[in-house]
Amino acid sequence: MKKLLRTIFIIFFAEFIIVSCLVLYFAHSTQADYGKEYGVYNATYNLKPNMAPVADKTTVESDPEYNIEAEVKVQGESILISEDIFFDGERDKIGLYIPSANIAETKIYNVVSDGTVTGILKKETYIEIELEEPSDSIKVVYEILPEADKQTLSHNKDGYYLTNFLITPFVYKDGQPVYTLKKSFGDPYIYEINNYHVTFKTENNLKIYAPGKTEEEITDEYRITTFEASNIRDFPAVLLYDADVYVEKLGNVNLHFINSKEASTYVKEAFSFAESNIGDYPYEDFFVVKAPISINGMEFSNMIFLSDRCFGNPARLKNIAYHEVFHQWFYGIIGTDQLNEPFLDEGLVDYLATCLTNGKTRQWKGKDLKKPLKDYTNVSEYYNLAYYDSAAYFYTIHQKLGNNFYRLLSDIYNEWKFKILYFDDFQQLVNNY
Repeated sequence: MKKLLRTIFIIFFAEFIIVSCLVLYFAHSTQADYGKEYGVYNATYNLKPNMAPVADKTTVESDPEYNIEAEVKVQGESILISEDIFFDGERDKIGLYIPSANIAETKIYNVVSDGTVTGILKKETYIEIELEEPSDSIKVVYEILPEADKQTLSHNKDGYYLTNFLITPFVYKDGQPVYTLKKSFGDPYIYEINNYHVTFKTENNLKIYAPGKTEEEITDEYRITTFEASNIRDFPAVLLYDADVYVEKLGNVNLHFINSKEASTYVKEAFSFAESNIGDYPYEDFFVVKAPISINGMEFSNMIFLSDRCFGNPARLKNIAYHEVFHQWFYGIIGTDQLNEPFLDEGLVDYLATCLTNGKTRQWKGKDLKKPLKDYTNVSEYYNLAYYDSAAYFYTIHQKLGNNFYRLLSDIYNEWKFKILYFDDFQQLVNNY
């Protein structure tokens, strides 16, 4: 009897082991099939950074067609600006973006030119001006009233966060203006490379952090600070009453961490990767600002914002720092059309961040990525297509090109540095490989 029971137990146990193995097998197979169709892949092998210097990098010089001189008076809740824009030739029609109107009340007080202004078409985020006589310059006087909230253009008890606040000339593609729009998400801005000469008149206890060479005069009442910045797209500035500033040299670049020292390791990693695999950073200074913003991060010329909510969370801080640093190359040095092709910079920098983290990306299933910002109905749709599906698209290209993927990025850097890269141009380069 005991032998019989022992035999039955052995048979039962063996069957149990076999069934368990089959269950695990089929469960794994199901997960794998699901992943192939819908899931997320660990792409460590294909995402391995090259980190080897790319040869034949050039130092492309730019001669911007616009020079912008602005006098900015900051007082209380008001930002009063008198701005002169100089063109490389005379024009009888001039289009100007008003980027601040996207997130702050903006009042245009006066538009003056050597040529008589005969007509002004004012939209919410831009103005088109007709002149009786052609002119090579125009003056605009306006006021910005930033809200005390968590926007990238705002103020609070600590100071002022002034980004996308200066009026800039239209970008033209194939002779036609690229119009901006008001949008509660995404980046409804597009800029050519400009030269900026910006003078701030502020309280004498406000310290200003901004791109360019600096001259400063402090009186009993005011601090007058002038910045001279060349070959940048937009001009950001942070004005703070008090800040913990940490400066570190990386190669030829001064990294300024404004209340953000915790992010220094991640910023340096991203910088080293980008310079090794794409091209040199062509500016002397870069600013990393811990900012009270509602989004995780935001890029500007020579500056990034990292949300204060990311600090204390190393994994989140690392990913956001990588993403925003890579925007210095794809948005800043190499411009993109964020209004009509937002995926081109967002998807690419998101993918590059994944390269450094050895993270995961979706499978690209051939989705049409070229969707203009105006056609997105909500932020979830925007992130899914412009970030995640687009990152998967660049992963697919990396798979096909191997380490030639980094050669592609270097070629883009050499050819489109200080220009605007459109998707048609990008596709042509990919096809050439």
